[in-house]
Amino acid sequence: MEIRPEAREKLRQGFQRKADEQRRRYEGQLTHARELAASLGLGEVVGIFASQAAGDRGVRRRDRSRLVWLYAFSGGFLVLGGPPSETDPVRWSQVTRVREVWTMTSFADFEPRPVLTAHELDLAAGPTRVISQSYRNMLDPSPAVGRPLRDVAPAAVAETWPQFPLIAEVIAAYAGRPSS
Repeated sequence: MEIRPEAREKLRQGFQRKADEQRRRYEGQLTHARELAASLGLGEVVGIFASQAAGDRGVRRRDRSRLVWLYAFSGGFLVLGGPPSETDPVRWSQVTRVREVWTMTSFADFEPRPVLTAHELDLAAGPTRVISQSYRNMLDPSPAVGRPLRDVAPAAVAETWPQFPLIAEVIAAYAGRPSS
């Protein structure tokens, strides 16, 4: 399906406006991530991710102060607001092995099925770090529907949609593919 150039540009501008609004909403965290990247020598910011703090899942009202942040950089990552044992920066070069963690999960009336819930990253020095799949890229203005809609949209529409990496994609790109 072809779309007119002016319609394509209007779509692109609309998607970009939403992405810019989301970026402004999290500008404080993005600035903080850039400062940490520079001071720790971790390269460029790849994404800022957040997840509800342990024990807060299922809370209807989202409170930013109860979020655990994961700043992903081209040279590593850093977790803020989580357990003290997980606050040291990790360089991707320290990761010696990546394993996927699958959990049997039931949805509504369907049979339980395996769902990717985390990645375990073995480090050359130090304990294994577990990164939950519940981390959401906070720069993505429509995380729940954006990717599924883009995947089924006509190519001419999908190519105008901004793309934001999932935490699993960042791990695969920088730490390596899971070991079998």
